This record gives sequence, C-alpha cells and structure tokens, in this order.
Amino acid sequence: MTSLVVEQMAKVTLLVPRSELPVAIEELTKFEWFHTAQPKSVTYDVNIDALSMRAYKLFIELDSIIKELQLKAQLGIIETIKKGAIVTKKEKIVAKDWKDFLDQVEAQANPLLEELRNLSSEKASLEKRLSDVSALREALVIVSRLSIDLEKLTHLKHVHMVFTIVNTKDIKEIRNSLPNHFAVDRPLTKTYSALLIAGSARLAEYVDKVLKSFELKPFSIPKELPQNPMEAYKVLRSQEMELTKELIECEGMLSKIIEQSKEKFLVLHEATQAVYSILNPIRKSGDLKRIAIIEGYIPASYQDNFKKRFMDKWLCFIKPLSSHSEHEKKEYSSAPSLFRNKSIVKPFENITVTQGPPRYGEIDPTPLITLIFPLFYGIMFGDFGHGLILLLVGLILYKRGDEGLKRWGVILSFAGTSAIIVGTLLGEAFGFKLGEIIPLLGPLQVLELVERVHRQFNMESVVILLQVAILLGIFHLAMGLLINVIKGIKEKERIEVLVFKLPLLIMYIFGVFFALSFIGAGNSFANILTSSNPTPLIGLPVYLMGAISIAVVVSCMIIIILGKGIAIKMGKLPKEPIGMVVMIDLIEVLFERIPGLLANTVSYARLAILLIVHSALLFVVNTAQGMGLTGLPILFLGNAGIIMLEGLIVFIQDLRLHLYEWFTKFYEGSGNTFNKIAPSTNYVEIILE
Repeated sequence: MTSLVVEQMAKVTLLVPRSELPVAIEELTKFEWFHTAQPKSVTYDVNIDALSMRAYKLFIELDSIIKELQLKAQLGIIETIKKGAIVTKKEKIVAKDWKDFLDQVEAQANPLLEELRNLSSEKASLEKRLSDVSALREALVIVSRLSIDLEKLTHLKHVHMVFTIVNTKDIKEIRNSLPNHFAVDRPLTKTYSALLIAGSARLAEYVDKVLKSFELKPFSIPKELPQNPMEAYKVLRSQEMELTKELIECEGMLSKIIEQSKEKFLVLHEATQAVYSILNPIRKSGDLKRIAIIEGYIPASYQDNFKKRFMDKWLCFIKPLSSHSEHEKKEYSSAPSLFRNKSIVKPFENITVTQGPPRYGEIDPTPLITLIFPLFYGIMFGDFGHGLILLLVGLILYKRGDEGLKRWGVILSFAGTSAIIVGTLLGEAFGFKLGEIIPLLGPLQVLELVERVHRQFNMESVVILLQVAILLGIFHLAMGLLINVIKGIKEKERIEVLVFKLPLLIMYIFGVFFALSFIGAGNSFANILTSSNPTPLIGLPVYLMGAISIAVVVSCMIIIILGKGIAIKMGKLPKEPIGMVVMIDLIEVLFERIPGLLANTVSYARLAILLIVHSALLFVVNTAQGMGLTGLPILFLGNAGIIMLEGLIVFIQDLRLHLYEWFTKFYEGSGNTFNKIAPSTNYVEIILE
C-alpha cells in the first residue's frame, strides 16, 4: 500500500579478498538492488580500475561516433505518437567475467570503428580536395575568358609583370600609386576587373607592397595545371566532377554501414556505459592491501535475500536504518531514497522530483500530489471538450509511448478527466453550453460562469469560484504546515515543533478564522469584537470567534518569538545570544511569516482567474460561429491554440502552486536517488556466467 514515506534502507558493508572482487561485483550485479555508496578511500584497485578505464575509453569513442552520426536512441514525441515506441529485443552478451565481457565488446566494436574512421577520414579528405578545387575553379571562372599564359609572365628578365583580380573601384587609386608602371584593366563582372601591371624588374618589391596594401595577391595557377586560365578551368571542372562522384560513393558506403550497424552501435554504446557505471564506483574499495571494502545500501525488505546470497561467501555487515537518533544522522545524510509508490501514483513522482528527490527519511508527498495536482489542473482548465482532448492525448501517450512517456500519459489523463468533471459542473464544452451539445449532461451543471444571452460573466459565479479557490488554497497550505509538524515529530525535533512548527500551523488556522470574522463583521475591524453576526462557514458569533482568533494568534506569535530564546536559556538548544535570537524571530514573524502566508493564500486565486481567462478566450474565439462556414477554420484553430497555450500555462501555474506555495512549507528535496548497481538498459542484456 502506498504511504507518505520512502522505502526503509539498510547499510551494507562487504569485506572481500581483492582477488575475488570482480566476482563480488558480478554477484552484486545479479542481486540488482544494491546502491553503491560514495567511496571514502583514495586507493584504486588496479584490476577494477583498468577494466573501468577500458570501458570508459570505448564508451567515449562510441559516444562520439553516435553524436557525430546523429544516431537516435529514441524517437521524438511526435514520431512516437505516430509510430508507437520502438520495442527492441535486447541483445544478450554472455561472458565469463568483466574482462571477457569487455573483450567481446571490443572485438565487435573495433572493426566497426576502424571502418568508420577510414571512411570518415576518406570523406573528410575528399571534401577538402573538392573544396580547394571548387574555390580555384570559381576564381578561374572570372579569368577563363582571358587567353593569357600566366607562366610566361614570370619568366621575363627585365620586366616585372603581375596579373591580379581587383575590385573595379580600386583601379584608379592603384594607378595613382604606380605612376611609373603600365597598367591595363578589363572588366570581368560588375564588381571585379582583371588588372595587368608591367614595370621595371627593379621596382618589383615596391609593386608587391602596393598590392598588399589593397589586400591583393598575384593570381597564380598551380604548376600541375595548364597556365592558360581557359585550359586550367576545363581541367579543374573535370576534377571537380570526379571528386564529387567519389564523395557521393563514399557517403553512400558510410550511410550503408550506419544503417546496417545502427543497432549494433547502440548496443555496444549502452553495454560499455553500463559496465563503466557498475565498475567505476567500486574502483576505490578501501585502503587495505589484500581486502576490498564495498559499502552500499539495500532496501531493508531485501535483507534476508542478501544474507542468503553473500553471508556464506564473504564477511558481511548489515545495519538497518530505522530511526532518526543522533548516532545515525551520518548514515541518514548519505542514504539514498527509494520511492515505494505503486500503480497510478508512481507517474506523479515526475512532479515531486521537479523539486528534487526526497531526503532519506523525509515524507514523500507524491500520493497527495496524485489527488491535488489533477484537481487544480482541472479547475484552471475546466472545459468538457478540452478535457476530453487532453484525456485522449494522455491515453495515446500511455498506449504508444515508452516508459517515460507512459508516465506523462497517466498525468495528462488524470488532468483531462479532472477538466471534464469541472467542465461538466460548469456546463462548458469548447466554450459552448454543454447542455445544448449533450442534453443528458445538462442537469449536472451547478454553476453558470458565462451568461451567453447577455454576453458577459456571471459575477456571482465568479465570486463563488474565487472563494472556492481561496478555500482550497487554505486547505492545501494547512496540509503542508501539518506535514511539517509530522515531519518534525518523526525526526524527533521536539523543540523545533513546540516553539515554531506547531505554533505556525495554529497561527495560520486561527488567522483564517480571524479573516472570516473580519468578513462577518462587515469588513470592519471595529466590529470584530462587538458584532453578533454569524461567522461565515463556522456559524459562531463574530465577537466570540474574533476574540478567540486574536488570543490564539497573539499567543502563537509570542511562542514563536520567545520560544527559541527560552529553550536556549533552559539548555535545550545550543548556546546563542538570546537577545539576537529573539530579535531575528520577531522580524521573521512580522515581516516574513505573516506576509508570506497571506501572499501564499492569495496566490491560490489563480485557480479561479485562469479558469475565467480560459473561458474568456473561448468566448472570443466562438464569436466566429456567426461567420458561417468561413468561421469554422477560426473555431478549429482558435480552440487548438487555446488547448496548447492555455494547457501549458495551466501546467506551469499548477506546478508553481506546488513548488513555491506548498513544498516550501515542509519539503527539502535534497535527497540522493537510489540507483541499482546496474543501470536499466534498452538494447543489451549482460549475462555473467
């Protein structure tokens, strides 16, 4: 049965001869439910370290190849919805030990990696050569119309001649810079011109400096090519076609290997990652020379099974972590947390871990989130039609998605069901009156939010929705404060409970009663202690409820402000300056706790406000029905847009109410998730005989 606590753990210490350490790791892997503790030693076991590094090196190589080739281990959400999650049959790799396992993986991986490296290297070389040829050919496109033998220009003894391509607008300035030279230009394009400069060989160095100032270089054709631009262009064009053909063939071979070996790469990649994650934490296994020390945690319910498997082979110590006593605080701080939620509650762990996994021994709020999160979502997204679509999307994800998407499918299905119920109670379906679309559901309507005849909101219904939202917020916050009290009792923080946590809960509850008395007194502070009107929701006279509320709230404030100081004076808490403690608690109560709780409570008004916004958007979109057939696309696209946009906004606001308003009252989320020694795999099954 699901409860508000994480799984109880037991700390395990195994003492194993170093020669048998690989066998011990194999046995722990077969046992599965072992979480390796963070090693304290600094000494590496030579054999395990070598195996771990082998696995890591191969994993990095495969990982880089997979990223380079953009191989997808999983389909995207849209593809998953279309095709369904890929169910692959795991490839079994049977080995005698870890060394044999890595030998087999390397034997399969190395030929594939070598072939891919060669093809990738060849492809890169072809691309480089093709790029160089194309760049030279493009340059020759400009001068290919000039029948000049560039080689002859460099063989003249007394005349220095330079042929270059320049920006046409620079020609005049170049001529001015070379007054003693002969320069002939010919337009090639709208921007560029060919320029031939001739002058005395003695001034060659000066010409080169002038050209460099304009960032120009003499145009040259590689010696292996004809020096006539027209002929060189023809040769390069032929080379470019040949290289393009070779590159296409190389890419085809590469694609073929990738397609044929895609699954093999994913199998080997996952296998090396799994082996590394198993071996790496146990590389440091104590500083004793001949004995390896393996420390970790197992669920307490697996103690008997663990003893049967390991007690007869090696020295084993098991210590259940069952209390919060002082001497066990160290174990609790490092112990991992394992959720114990089952069935429909488990998917809502996704919401809990958004704040972080619970610390070991901390209360797990997931079962409560399972009820409250969909309720809040349904209120803010209350529409029968939109809720139905959300439910269908959730069911599709659950049916066709992988394990992760199935969880979100359950959450969306619950949220959609909640929206359907709220939409039915409000009589809303796609912004229209539900009773007109489905007459059988008409009598279930209890509140009319939109008066369609007058084209406006029913203000009485709006006020009721706001009141319900605030009341839900009060209940939610009070629940969080109550959990904080229970948590303090559970962790034996008696002083903290008595001087802060319990008084804060009582102060909040009676603060709410005071607010109700204020409303019952006609929103007048002066009448709170004199009015005999009944207090809303409670029924007691306002003067009585007001007097009780004031007395209790003030008493709780005094306890919170002075309680810690008194406990220090009595020696129940560590020594601190009492005056400073009292001053800090006074400031905290007046300027943080009371305003904070008030702001938190008001924040829940968003439950009603977002519902009103949702209805208003639909009301605007549905005015398109008066346009006849031309209005149908607007109706369809408008509703689709509201579902996507408003659905996301509502999810964010629902999450915010939990993370910032509720979790902050009791939940730390600073835990360490329990991880089995062997990670879960999708493509490979490791079998050690």
